[in-house]
Amino acid sequence: MSHKTTSKAALHTYYCPDCGCDEIYFDGQVQLDPETQTWILLEVHSQPWCRDCEDTIYEAKFGDPAEFQSTNAQEEGHEPEEEQATDPEGGAPDRI
Repeated sequence: MSHKTTSKAALHTYYCPDCGCDEIYFDGQVQLDPETQTWILLEVHSQPWCRDCEDTIYEAKFGDPAEFQSTNAQEEGHEPEEEQATDPEGGAPDRI
């Protein structure tokens, strides 16, 4: 899984709520303006596509993708919220 960022400052962009990837693609409807030779965006369709998941996602999140990484790490137990002491007798751990 890759997480592309272009700057060290906190970026706010769309990212996948499942994997945190910030390469999210939206389909839309455009029309060419014949006078200016530019595209006019008429509509952005729902259900964006995540490059890393290789699938459509229900709804992209907007914010700093680094927030996903730190939140996801806590949910998976990679960053303990508080230390625990174990009971040598095999009972429930005591909170420190």
